Amino acid sequence: MKSRSCISVVELVFLAAALLSIGAAPNELSSGQPGAKTTPTVSKGGSAQRGAKNKTVAKPSRIAWRDYQTGVRDRVGCAKGAVPATLTRAEDVASRQPVVSPEKELLSWLFPRKDQPDQRVAEPSAGWVTILNDGFEGSWYWDLYNYPTWGPTSYRAYSGSWSAWCDGYDRVPPGPYDPNMSAWMVYGPFDLSDATDARVTFRYWLDVEAGYDSLFYGASGDNADYNGYSMAGYDRTWYSATFSLNDYLGDDSVWFTFVFQSDYMVQYEGAYVDDVVIEKYASGGMPDLVVESSSCTPLTVTPGEPVTLVNTVRNIGSAATPNEFWVTWYISTDPTMSTSDSMWAWYRSPVLAPGAASGGSAGIAWPDEAPFNQPGTYYVAVMADDYLEVSESDESNNWGQVFEVTVGDIEPGEIRGSKWNDLNGDGNWDGTEPGLAGWQIYLDQNLDGQWDPNEPQQLTDPNGDYAFIGLEPGAYVVAEVPQDDWEQTFPGAGWTAPMAASAGRTTYGDAMSGEELSKIKVVIMDSPPTRPSGIGVQAAFAIPQAAVMLPEVPTSTWTYGCSATSAGMMFGYYDRTGYPHMYAGPTNGGIAPLADLGQGDDPGNPIPGSCYIIATQNGHDGRTARGHVDDYWDYYSYSGVDPWERNGWVEHLWELCTADFMGTNQWKWDIDPWPDGDGERDINVDGSTILVWNTDGSRLYDFVPPESWGMPQTALDHGMRLFAESRGYTVVENYTQLVDPPTSGGFTFADYMNEIDLGRPVMIQVEGHSMVGIGYEEASQTVYLHDTWDNGVHTMTWGDSYAGMAHQAVTVIRLAPAGTHTVVVDSGEIETGWNFGNHYAGAAAIVSWDIGVSHGQTDLCCAIPYDPNASGYPYVEAGTSGIQRLRVWFDQAMDVSATDPSLISIVGVRNGPQATPCSVTWDGDTCMVINLCAALPDQDMYTVTVAAEVTSAGGGPLGGDRDVCLAALVGDANGNLDVTSGDLLAIRAHINESLDCSNARYDINGNGSITSGDLLAARAKIGNDAPPCP
Repeated sequence: MKSRSCISVVELVFLAAALLSIGAAPNELSSGQPGAKTTPTVSKGGSAQRGAKNKTVAKPSRIAWRDYQTGVRDRVGCAKGAVPATLTRAEDVASRQPVVSPEKELLSWLFPRKDQPDQRVAEPSAGWVTILNDGFEGSWYWDLYNYPTWGPTSYRAYSGSWSAWCDGYDRVPPGPYDPNMSAWMVYGPFDLSDATDARVTFRYWLDVEAGYDSLFYGASGDNADYNGYSMAGYDRTWYSATFSLNDYLGDDSVWFTFVFQSDYMVQYEGAYVDDVVIEKYASGGMPDLVVESSSCTPLTVTPGEPVTLVNTVRNIGSAATPNEFWVTWYISTDPTMSTSDSMWAWYRSPVLAPGAASGGSAGIAWPDEAPFNQPGTYYVAVMADDYLEVSESDESNNWGQVFEVTVGDIEPGEIRGSKWNDLNGDGNWDGTEPGLAGWQIYLDQNLDGQWDPNEPQQLTDPNGDYAFIGLEPGAYVVAEVPQDDWEQTFPGAGWTAPMAASAGRTTYGDAMSGEELSKIKVVIMDSPPTRPSGIGVQAAFAIPQAAVMLPEVPTSTWTYGCSATSAGMMFGYYDRTGYPHMYAGPTNGGIAPLADLGQGDDPGNPIPGSCYIIATQNGHDGRTARGHVDDYWDYYSYSGVDPWERNGWVEHLWELCTADFMGTNQWKWDIDPWPDGDGERDINVDGSTILVWNTDGSRLYDFVPPESWGMPQTALDHGMRLFAESRGYTVVENYTQLVDPPTSGGFTFADYMNEIDLGRPVMIQVEGHSMVGIGYEEASQTVYLHDTWDNGVHTMTWGDSYAGMAHQAVTVIRLAPAGTHTVVVDSGEIETGWNFGNHYAGAAAIVSWDIGVSHGQTDLCCAIPYDPNASGYPYVEAGTSGIQRLRVWFDQAMDVSATDPSLISIVGVRNGPQATPCSVTWDGDTCMVINLCAALPDQDMYTVTVAAEVTSAGGGPLGGDRDVCLAALVGDANGNLDVTSGDLLAIRAHINESLDCSNARYDINGNGSITSGDLLAARAKIGNDAPPCP
């Protein structure tokens, strides 16, 4: 007698198939941190499979809308909750015959019998052969034993219209089923003498009293003793199961059965089965798998450093592999590799025909945990079919080359950059703009946007440079301490441009170790649009003075999903508090509204004044194209193909709203049964969002679902990151974590208070429902929140429940503060160029004037001695050409649209107001050019004033002195406001000197040189004077 057991493999591994045609580029391997693996103790071709796992679903309470969690099971042989069992049918003739009862004379009509086709295949070719494919839509192929017993029904079916019900012989579902049942439904015999692999797959539905009644399924080689699995439960949903027949390979007579058993009391609806497929792999030879080539580069690494693994596996046998199989890279401290070593990376190879090959590559990080993060020598190698899924002609040649890898110490890294004076405020460091010394640059470790005494800091040197050295590998947020009257221009306002990069840790489902996956739980957040009946309102009627609140968090009623609504409120808060590009629509002047943020759940009647940050919709908030609501929404809890797909529309690109990126309402993914799915989409029903957490209380960072769930890969947590990135912001960290209490080591009330204190709202996850925590009161451990069902403030006690829904977890997202750099430093890496630009944004001031005077062929613009604090200091122009052009220099970029000549006034002491300048132009944005229509009259002192209406580029006022005094007095070479013989002596002292701004005042006749002609020009003006500066 053959026997078998349900092998449970502890590691739960998300699996991604990778296929490589010869000559094609390799696909990526799934990868993860090494996890210890137990080698299955079965023979080749046995039923053990990698990644054993199952889904358990608790029977819903009135508030538990849907709840998936992991368990362990063998992929082939054990269904959800199944346990190994053995059944023996009685050998009396009556029980061995199909049911015939006097009251059921129409049995042959109810169950039209069809003779079994001959399952013996002469000289079969290699490939899968279907023995039975029964959806119970037509002929009846099964023998029935005992009464009451099985029969077909159209009451409930997985596919088509019919299935088999455990009590369907003479009863009508939903029953309940009869007491004291032992109903057998047997198919067989069928022939596996030529098979190298065989299996049964089927769908089942249970509402069966656990612990007393059960559904058994199994196989037999004698139609008497059956070995298989027994299960019960109340899930009331369809699941799939696969049962391996590999223990019967070589037998020419095999039977398969479903048996339903009940006791004398408590009956429910019972068990249904559908889509039963029995198939075998008939081989004309044996496959043989070898690792044809493999590589691991580099061979000298540090912990966390990227490593590339490449391999090709070929079938050199004479028959195709009967099924897919695993190819796994192992890592070890011992050069003698075995499957008891830690798995590192893997992929699922497709079926390989003789001579065919598959391959894969993985770019993954060398482990950063013990023992592989310690300096030393380690060994890696790849093995084909390490889980013994393929019977081969040679089982000894499945290992590839063993590579020796040397791990060195982690080296410190550096971050370097500069601080510059962005004179023109354009955010670009021009070559002439100087560095700024004495500015404080720091590492913002708690992401609060301000320097704390315990955070590392550096002062910029005289050139404006700074450096942080001796840094461990990791992500750092580099920030500056602002100074009064200065405006940061680079990086600007925390916004780069969509799509921003993120530095935070991401958890890839396709790259998780078995140990990590064993901690995963998946829940469906699908609370209804209105507060369910029986759930009370926990309103905050009076908020005590001791409470700490975030005042700028918007409120919203339920808008196409509680999780998307909660995320919208959080990002609406950030839109109002320094991240202004989160929402950019026309409502409320482009600022997220503080109340009624979302439009509600009625597409025909959106709430007035609401915006699209939660869910976009054609005709709402200025949108003129289909959006989220149009493409994905039918009605709450609707399951099935979305409108865009059903109507043949082109699906809109994800943009602008949280529900898009979080996958809310979108019928795209397959996780039922969790986590492998059954090839048919089941997520998300309208109003729901997937949420995932670690069951041990540790943080699950930015979980990206495995590719096997469907594309694109997103869920609640990762979708929030995608939305923030799409708006141009950097996410430093995001995660979901169970709360403490009740989970020890989880997210505590102190952690929650810290987030609120740092200005960050927290998503509160209660049973089936997402809300937003906006404040707290410490003494009572009260959480203040927005619950998505109204615009009020509500309360709950930390770790307790909200209106009967247990507090389970939180979701946290931390954005890089505005105006910072997020820098990822690897071992030994020197990161450079992380610069900061600042533009002086206080009141603008005039820093200097100069005068333009013609000297022959040279037009010199020479500085006017100017000290705004030295009242009455004059400048005298002594040349005969007089004053015709002035330039005014400012300390910052100015509004260059200020070109009205009336902005300049010129008033003489003797001659009074002068004519308006001919023009005002700009030489760059810090120099105003004043062009006079004619030279100012001689022998007078003038006050030139720039009007206050001239402002900085940023709109700042023009402060300080806005005028300058200057005199026009031909011949006054020494500038004492009198023309005397002293001026002649001054000119004589500079005769024949080369002309520049230091001696241009002695070129009285303006011919470009200092000669006796200038003495004659000055002598003619002796006795003239000009008044002093008023």
